[in-house]
Amino acid sequence: MNSIKLSPRLLTAASMVPPDSHVIDVGTDHAYLPIYLLLSGKVRSASASDINEGPIAAARIQEALAALADPAVFAEKYGVAERLELYLSDGLKECNVSAKYFNCIIICGMGGELISSIIENTPEIKHPGTSFVLQPMTRAEQLRLYLSENGFSIKDEKLVRDSGKIYQCFSAEYTGKTYSLSLAQLLCGPIIMQKYHSDPLRKEFIHSTIANLQKIADGKSCSGAPNDKEKMLIGELSALI
Repeated sequence: MNSIKLSPRLLTAASMVPPDSHVIDVGTDHAYLPIYLLLSGKVRSASASDINEGPIAAARIQEALAALADPAVFAEKYGVAERLELYLSDGLKECNVSAKYFNCIIICGMGGELISSIIENTPEIKHPGTSFVLQPMTRAEQLRLYLSENGFSIKDEKLVRDSGKIYQCFSAEYTGKTYSLSLAQLLCGPIIMQKYHSDPLRKEFIHSTIANLQKIADGKSCSGAPNDKEKMLIGELSALI
């Protein structure tokens, strides 16, 4: 039985992890996500990294508490203690990724630009077949732009409401092939735009994006700056709902 309760945001990220993966969760905080994945039996092994020593120490406590709660299940069935490695690291710098086998990189809870920087600064993870589960808190459009220009194919995108706010979560895979995304696709996601028409969050998310664009357009109009780009995007997105 999985005793770790994840937030809706992290639970969505967990659902996008390929089965039987060897994962590393970057910026893990308290390592709830990798522990959850191990306890659920979805992954074969998991590692977790964080730049702050506090969360890593807390993760060790969480690991111990899980063992005390059900030592037989924890140790014999799931073997979490043996399969969870913890790193004190800025991004992936100290995680020995060149020697370790990670085929799924998880980065959640950071800005899109920081996520892009972590991936860019770790060329060892850019090889075909490596999966990425990414959940940007802000600037998702910057992350999509980086992925498209650097050979990462976006495989799926999901929306999730957490603490009253809608977040985007998407999975990607390194292919080495670059491609172009329109401005609308960068903002709302190519898959979100094409799929999930029955998802009530999709309509709300697009409405929110249009409202933000309208504020920018109004501000430019008041200052005498051209706002043709915003008006074009508003028209394109309005046609989706």
